[in-house]
Order: sequence, then structure tokens, then C-alpha cells
Amino acid sequence: MWKLQPIDQPLFWALIAVAAGLIFAGLASTGVFDRWLTAGSTQPALIGAFIGGGFALSGVVLTDWLNRRRARAHEAVINRRYVRAVRDELETVWKSYHDDIGTDVEALQPDHRLDFHYPIYEELLPVYHGNVSIILNLEDHELRKQIVVTCTSFMTLMDCFRVNNTMLVDCEEAEAKQRFGPDGDPKLAEEVARCQKRIAEYGATIRAAHIDVKANLEKLTASIERALQT
Repeated sequence: MWKLQPIDQPLFWALIAVAAGLIFAGLASTGVFDRWLTAGSTQPALIGAFIGGGFALSGVVLTDWLNRRRARAHEAVINRRYVRAVRDELETVWKSYHDDIGTDVEALQPDHRLDFHYPIYEELLPVYHGNVSIILNLEDHELRKQIVVTCTSFMTLMDCFRVNNTMLVDCEEAEAKQRFGPDGDPKLAEEVARCQKRIAEYGATIRAAHIDVKANLEKLTASIERALQT
């Protein structure tokens, strides 16, 4: 059975206030309040109108306050759902990445190349990118900052793989030219050596980006847990 819940119905309170004001105005116009008025007063209806206006204004103020309170409560629900969604998204993509190549990256030694073409998809972190306005409205500054830092560091890591993929292609092309070119051509050999050295040196950059994401994700998880408990 449908039941009216006044505290959740700002319009109800506004109507009550206006009705009360009209009742006071009507009673005043009949002279029912004359005995409480100053002797010789001839403006009971005007006083009643003032009383009614006061109730009406109170109704407007109350309605505005309840509307703002409901809006804040709704916004808090949306923010909590978004924070959970960001956490789930990052944990999912990190697990997929870590199970695929993350362990190899973490174990990468200095001056060792990462001979692996890691596929990068265009649509990275859709929950994060599709709800920037919600991030800007988060009141928790540290949580807001950590979300941005973590997601940015993950995208930086993916950019590192894009660069590594490109360098691997360049190195493969140089090796193919050397393989099918004139035997003992020093220029081709030097080009292959340069490509291999560049990839080996870049391995340290990839590993550093990996460690950065891992640390940021741990901080974000802790921040989210604290935020959801409040």
C-alpha cells in the first residue's frame, strides 16, 4: 500500500505551510483575533496576511533545504558507486595485465630487453574517462588526487608498451635488412646494434612505470576502503 512519507516530500511541507497561512489569514479576516490586537486596530486581515506570508516563506525555505539535502544524499550515492566502479575497473585491468606480462616486467633485469609485443587497446579505463565530472565533485581531495594519479600512471605504463612495440618493429625491420642485405655490411650491423641497445635500455623505463602503477594502486585501494567506511 502506498504511504505518504512527508520528510521525503518537500512539496507536502510547502503545501502545509501555505495552507496554514491561508487559514490564519481567513481567521484574521473574521475578527477572531481582535481581542489580542491593540485597541482600535482595524487591520486584522493585514496581520493575518503577514502571518500567512511568513508561513509561506517558511515553506519555501524548508522546501529548498530538503531539496538540497536530497540532492547531496543522491550525489553521495553516485560518488560511492563511482569509486567502487573505478576500483573494480583498475583491479580488473591490472590483474589481466599482470597475469599476461606483469610478472615478466617486474622480473626484468637492467639492460635486458622486453621482447614482447603487448597489445594496447584504444578504449582504456572507460569508467574513469567517462565520468570526469564525478571526479571533480568528490569532496575527498586525497581520494580524488589518488584516482587521477593511479589512472594516469597506468596509462603511462601502456604508453611505454606502445613505444616498446614500435621499437621492436623497427628492430625487426633492421634485422631483416641485415639478414637479406649484403654480408658483412657494417652500417646494417650498426643499425641492428643500436636498435637492440635502445630496447634494452628502455626496459628499465617500463619496469619503473610498472612499479609506479603497483604502488599507486595499493594507495588507491587503501584510500577507497577508508572512504567507503565513512
